[in-house]
Formats: sequence, C-alpha cells, structure tokens
Amino acid sequence: MKKTTPLLTALAGIFALTIRVNGQMAFFYQKVGPFVAGTGLNTVEIGSTNDGINISTHNISSIHWYVGPSSDSTYGDPVVSYLPDGKWTFTAWTGPSDPRGAGKILYYESPCPIIVDSEVINLGSSSASGCQVLSALQIGKTSQVFEEGGKTYLFHSTSSKAVHLACLSDSVNSAMNLTSLCAKSTAYSTLAELNYGETMPVYSSDSLLLSDVAIARRLDGTWVLFMKGISDTSTCTQGSLCELSARGIYRTTSSDLINWSTLEKVVSQASVPEASVDADGKVWLYWQDFTNAISANNLMLASIAPISGSYETPGTYEFSSPVQANFLNEAFQTNSSLHYATNANPVYLPDSTAVNSLQSCLIANGGTGLGLKNNYAENNFVKIFPNPFKNSTNLEISSLVFSNCNLFVYDVFGQEVYKQQINSTLETLSLNLNQGIYFYKITQCNLAIFGNGKIVVR
Repeated sequence: MKKTTPLLTALAGIFALTIRVNGQMAFFYQKVGPFVAGTGLNTVEIGSTNDGINISTHNISSIHWYVGPSSDSTYGDPVVSYLPDGKWTFTAWTGPSDPRGAGKILYYESPCPIIVDSEVINLGSSSASGCQVLSALQIGKTSQVFEEGGKTYLFHSTSSKAVHLACLSDSVNSAMNLTSLCAKSTAYSTLAELNYGETMPVYSSDSLLLSDVAIARRLDGTWVLFMKGISDTSTCTQGSLCELSARGIYRTTSSDLINWSTLEKVVSQASVPEASVDADGKVWLYWQDFTNAISANNLMLASIAPISGSYETPGTYEFSSPVQANFLNEAFQTNSSLHYATNANPVYLPDSTAVNSLQSCLIANGGTGLGLKNNYAENNFVKIFPNPFKNSTNLEISSLVFSNCNLFVYDVFGQEVYKQQINSTLETLSLNLNQGIYFYKITQCNLAIFGNGKIVVR
C-alpha cells in the first residue's frame, strides 16, 4: 500500500477544493482585407479564448478603417489593453499621409472596447522647453498600456532608434487629457521620477533597429519586454523575403522598468510581437510567423502569414514549442488571397467583473456572448477581485450564504499562511503575501465550505 504523508494529505485536501483555471483571455486581432477598386478595409475583431490558441469570434469589430489613396487615416498596429480600474484602452500609430500628422501615438479609453473614432486623441512630441522634438513619436506597434504604482505606462519605439517608456496618467491626471508627450533625451534613474506626460528612452541597440514592442510580467515580479529587431546594416528591400527572414523577436528583462538585461533573440523570422499572462501566471508571446513563406521561398505566403504563440516554461523561461492560433469560423483561415489576421492582441481577464463587463459590451453592440467559463470561484456566491493582485484585494460574499464566515489561505505546500474572520459581505483584504500562487477556502463557522479557488499575488 502506498504510504501517505501528512503533507500529501493536506495537499490533497486543498487541491481537491480547487478548480483548474483556463486562459480566459479576450483576443483582439487586426483583419486585413483585399483591396477593391484601390481601397482595402481593415478591422480590429474581438475574440476570446480559454486556452490561448483557439480563438472564438464574436461578430463584432472594435474599430474599422479604410486603406488606400483616398483614405489616409491610419490605425497602424492597433493594441487593446484592460486596466485595473475597468477601462479599456486603444493605441495605434499614424502613417505618413495621415491628416492628424505622421508618427503620432493614437490613444482612446472607455469602459467598452468599441472605439469612437471622433474621440481618439493623437499625441506627438512636445516642443516645450526641456523636451526633445522627435520626427516620429511612434514608428511601430506600442506595448499594451499597464498600471504600476497607481500610474499607467506605455512602451513605444521612436525615430531616435530607442524604445521609450511613457507615463500616461497618475492619480490626478487622465491620459485622455494629454495633448502631447515630452520626450526626455535621457532616462531618469528611477521610475518615480518619470512624470505624467513624459516619455524617456529606456533601451537602444548599437546593432539592431528596434520597433514593435510588447510587455508582460512574470509571477516573481520580473518585467519582460519583447521587441522586433533587424540588423541596422541590412540591405534587404523592405517587405522582401530577405527582409522578412532578417526579422526577429528579442527579449530583455527588468525588475524596475529602468535597468534592462542584454537582449536575447527568442524567435526568428517573425514580426509584431505581443505578450500576455495567463491565469496560471505563464508569460505568453505571440508573433506574425513568416517561416512558411521563407521555407517555401514564396513572398505571397507572407500575405497570409499565421499567428503563432508560445509560453515561457516556468523556472527555465525557455519557450514551449510554437503553436499556430486557430480562429474559429473565420473565412481568412482558408482564404489564399490577401486576407489575413495580424497583430495578435491577447488580454487576460483578471476576474469575473472583467468577463461580465466585456460580455455586456459585446451584446449591447450587436455581438455574440463570450462563452468563457467563469473559473474565478467555485460558484456565484464568492468573488475575489482583482485577481491577480499585489498587496490587497476585495472579497465579496453573497448575502444568501453569508453568516460568520472565515477565510483560509494556503501556499502550494499546503501550509496555512493567512486566516481571517469575515464580518461583512464585502471586505478589503490586506494579505501582504510574497509573490506566488495560493489557494483559499471560505467556510461558515469553520464547517461548511462554500467557496474556494486560486489567487495569484504579484
């Protein structure tokens, strides 16, 4: 008979209470259509996924625009993000003939990721004293907008051949009130010095031209920045097989968003990186994959290049074998003409509030429901939000079951690390736990278990 230790018994009891948490991501992707009479229709479609690879479509666009001689407004490399305050943001860049000006950052935010074109703001570099005037504030895909220390930030690449970090908002000022960004010529020594409305260089390369950028954060708090790079001495013609073959995705890491490790190449023959973190804390990287076109020596295949995805293996941070994204019920998957998806843009939905908010937005605007599994708690009686979180989170218990409740939190070894009596249906929890994955259970008088699941501390 197999011997069971007390630790294994404790672990079995706790893990029996937990529920497997899937990816639960919104997935935005740019759909590029064929040109008809010199004009092409581009859209950003809203999808969702439970596994990070199979993308369900919901028959609704976040935004659309036309490309061609008579349609010069550009939403280059659009990126959608979700912030802790429940707002969705949208960023893109303007092209050479855009009437708003070339090389500007476009920005919009709303409780619903349906973009109102007339309310999108455009940001160029400020000409105020102490600001570096750049010919282009943005030359490729921005990162997702993210929050740190009560401020929101954005990575972007500039005409100065550097990757910049911009502060878009703080506790007083909104990003939607910006009219420009003050580009500093050198970086501050700490993140706290970067003020609202400023952007500073944080990374450059002596040998690579860097553009498209993406950001994610590991469970241990390490920031992971991905960039598209190509040799600055390359003589390849833009858009040729030679040039596509020379593109690659590079990775650098930081603990403070200021000091970054040496770049390492992680994907070859790739472009337009995007990153996200799934519910298990793994960093996912997506990219436009040109390997099929290059191996077949067929430039036309680059027009329908697939999106591939891979995740960092916990511990080693080596990437798993790439898998192509599968867009369910999308015609472009079998269309051999110029009609493809690009700009993979996964957005992890951190709690049931985010899931319900997006679903309400889709249905209100004529789309279909998400169909995502709500794995944030065992039932509808308990909500913990946000999740993942840093130092504190909120616990909400339905009044239908609330009565002398207790919260217990365990680490992955089955050791109790936190206990609290819950005195109301909505409480703020100051857990002060180290970064990692924990498991919780909620009982009435230490007897009946009616809520349990996983929490992630960043």
